[in-house]
Amino acid sequence: MQLKTLTNCYQKLNTWSQQHPLLSAGIAGALFTLGLAPLYFWPVAILALAWLLHQAAKTSWRSATCMAALFGFAHHITGLYWLPRSFMVDTDSFFWGLVAGLPALAGLAAFLTLFIALPVSIARLCSRNHTALGLIAISLWLGGEFLRGMIFPWNLTGYMWANNLFLMQHAALGTVYLLSALLLLCAFLASFGKKGLYATVGFVIMLGVSGAYIFYTLPDDVAHFNKTVRLVQANISQAHKWDVAKRFALVDKHLELSLSETEDQPAADITVWAETSVPFILDDYPYMRENITFFLGEGQRLVTGSLKRDGDKGYFNSIVVLNHQGDVVDSYDKKVLVPFGEYIPLRSLLPASLTPFVHGKVDYSVGTTPQTLEISENVHALPLICFESIFPFFVKEHTKGNQLILNLTNDAWFDGTSAPHQHFAMARLRAVETRLPLWRVANTGITAIVSPSGRVKDRIKIRQPNQIQKNI
Repeated sequence: MQLKTLTNCYQKLNTWSQQHPLLSAGIAGALFTLGLAPLYFWPVAILALAWLLHQAAKTSWRSATCMAALFGFAHHITGLYWLPRSFMVDTDSFFWGLVAGLPALAGLAAFLTLFIALPVSIARLCSRNHTALGLIAISLWLGGEFLRGMIFPWNLTGYMWANNLFLMQHAALGTVYLLSALLLLCAFLASFGKKGLYATVGFVIMLGVSGAYIFYTLPDDVAHFNKTVRLVQANISQAHKWDVAKRFALVDKHLELSLSETEDQPAADITVWAETSVPFILDDYPYMRENITFFLGEGQRLVTGSLKRDGDKGYFNSIVVLNHQGDVVDSYDKKVLVPFGEYIPLRSLLPASLTPFVHGKVDYSVGTTPQTLEISENVHALPLICFESIFPFFVKEHTKGNQLILNLTNDAWFDGTSAPHQHFAMARLRAVETRLPLWRVANTGITAIVSPSGRVKDRIKIRQPNQIQKNI
C-alpha cells in the first residue's frame, strides 16, 4: 500500500512538473530536505532526487543546469534556514541580525548549491543517456560531498539515515559517505519509474538486512570502567550566557544539577558540564575552581567547558578537567573553529561596523593540545567541542588510544529550529563510524549517551534542565 502511494505521488509530480519545470525543481529541493533531521522522511527525499535525475535526462543542458541549481538552492535554504537566528543571539539589534544573517544564508546556500548543480550539469553535458547521466551525476555528487567535507560537512546526504538503527550501521564500514553513496544509488534506481521504484524498495530491504547483520555482529559494548558519570544540561538561554552580572548564578545552576545525591543516586565519579558552562576565564578567578568542585570527593572529577587565555597564544574555547581540590589535571583546546562565531575571517580587513553580530572583539585561537583527555583515572576520551563533531575524518583520525567520544556543545545558538536535531544526528553517527560510545553534553540541545551502534541509551530533550547519571 505504501509503495502504491509513493508511486502515485511520483507520477503526479512528474506530470505536473512538465508544465512547471523550474518551480517544481525548487519544490523538489525543499522536499529533499525533509529526509534530514528532525523529520527523516528519506523516502520523499529519494523520490525528489530521482525526479531531478529523470528530468535532467529529458531536457536541454541549460534547463538541466537551471533545475539542478534551483533544486540545490531550495534544499540548502530550507536546510540551513536557522542560520540568521544565530547571528541575532549576541546582538542587541534585530536589524543587524538580519543584515548579517540573511546574506550569510544566501551566500552559503549558493556556495553549497554548486556541489549539486555542477554534478548534474557536467553529467548532462557528458551524456543524455539516462543511465550514464545518472551514474555520472551521483558519482560527482558524492565527490563533491567529500570536498565540502573538509569545509562544511553539514547535512550530508547520508545523515538521512542517522535515525534508522539498521541502515545507519553501514557507516561503520565507510563513514557517512558510504550512507550518502547508498542513498544516491537509491535515487538513481528510483529515477527509472515504476520498475525503478520496485528495485529501490528491494535494495533498501537488502540494506536493512545487511545493516541488521552488522548491528548484531559488530561490538556494541561500552567499555566498563566501574565508575558513574553524570551529564548535566542546565538549559541556559544564550541571551543570558555572557551576561557578566549573571555569570556566577549560571554556574550555581550547574551546581544544583550536579549536587543531587540520594541513596539510589550517589555522587558521580565523573560530572560533565557543557561547552563554556564556566562563562569566564578560570585563571582570572582562582577561588572559583575550588567553589565549583567542592562537591567532589577524592578521585572524582569535574569536566567542563571553559574559556582559557594562554599568554601570547591568545584565547581558547576549552575543556578542563578538575579534581576535588580544584586543580586542572588535563585540558583540551578546540582546533576546528566556527567562522563568524569564534573568529571572523579577514577581520583586519573588515570595518568594525560590519562585525557587531559576533560576540567579543578578539578571535579565538586554534588549539594545539593532544586530541585526548583523561577525564578520570585510566579513562581517556576523544574531546570534541561543538562544530568539531560534524567532521567524520577529523574524528576518525583521532580515535586511537581513546575509549569514548566526549562531545561538549552549546546549541542554544539555534534554539527553536531544526539545527539542534541536525547537530545531534551528526554526532550520533560518529559513534557508529568509530564504534566508540558517545557522551554528548549540551547547554541546551540534546544531551545523550549513545552506544557504539548508535543506540540512544538515554537523553535529555531540548530546553529541559536535567541530568543523566549512569554506571559505566
